[in-house]
Amino acid sequence: MSSRNGILAAGTWLVDTIKLLDAFPEQEHLCNVLSQTQANGGCPYNVLKDLSKMQCAFPLEAAGIVGNDANGEYIINDCKEHGIDVSRMQVLENQITSFTDVMTDSQTGKRTFFHCRGCNGLLEPKHIDIKSSNAKIFLEGYMGLHDKMDACDESGENGHSVIFRKAKESGFITVADLVTSNSDFYKIADASLKWLDILSINEIELQMIAGVEVDTSTAKDMQKVESLAKSILDRGLGKFIVVHFPECAVAFDKSGAKYVQPSLNIPQECVAGSVGAGDAFMAGILWAVHEEKSIQEALVAGVCSAAHSLFDSSASGSIVPVEESMQLIAKYGFRKI
Repeated sequence: MSSRNGILAAGTWLVDTIKLLDAFPEQEHLCNVLSQTQANGGCPYNVLKDLSKMQCAFPLEAAGIVGNDANGEYIINDCKEHGIDVSRMQVLENQITSFTDVMTDSQTGKRTFFHCRGCNGLLEPKHIDIKSSNAKIFLEGYMGLHDKMDACDESGENGHSVIFRKAKESGFITVADLVTSNSDFYKIADASLKWLDILSINEIELQMIAGVEVDTSTAKDMQKVESLAKSILDRGLGKFIVVHFPECAVAFDKSGAKYVQPSLNIPQECVAGSVGAGDAFMAGILWAVHEEKSIQEALVAGVCSAAHSLFDSSASGSIVPVEESMQLIAKYGFRKI
């Protein structure tokens, strides 16, 4: 077993302000805010907080940048309260901490997102301290939301590939997460694949990284999913790739083996929201990888953690210890696919 211990997570740090509206207004019309809550947002923040609430028995370390404002203070204090090491977090003067106003229509449940990229757009490799960490796993996300990190030079390299190379050379297991956007994922992700061990994506991101035209019906074509996933593995990914859908998750490793895990059959009336479900899935995967579980066990941990996240409208509000989330299997069972 590796002498390295813990998870270092870097990238997108933000605060979600979730506002429940009486109805979503037309332009120039007024609506009423019925309630407002504040919560964690962004890949490293969500994953580390999830792992803390899962009561994982290893160190959790944060890296990235926030502004010297109320939201930045909220992030730092919340991490400390959850036992997350913030010594690698940098506070930038005269910059806005990234935030998202999540406007939820109480009549339909539909959400509209107003996002301020803030200082996340300024993130560079110099802001992520790799060398001082003895963590076992390095997670960075999200590609596609960091202007400076996403920008490729003439050789095709970018800030993500630089930091993943440094992490890999330092002995980390390297993991990337993405967010679905209009970014040129093929170019952004391609530079990092040779330095990555694990990549977790949805079917839309799978197609974007593979460089094919996005087809929303791809989730129903497992043969196509397998072909695209293996094409990404062939571009240098070190260990395995996971493609997740609402119905199931499927993984492929370097040997060509395939692992399928249906999601839990949670009744719709129990679902308060899906914000953060992908990050909860990632938290379950990382817990299993850190504890040297099998890929199949990692997928089970991922879908159980993701399922429990559905019980609250915020990203991490309903996350519970690993053993407790596993109890959902007996209660609800897995979907039939």
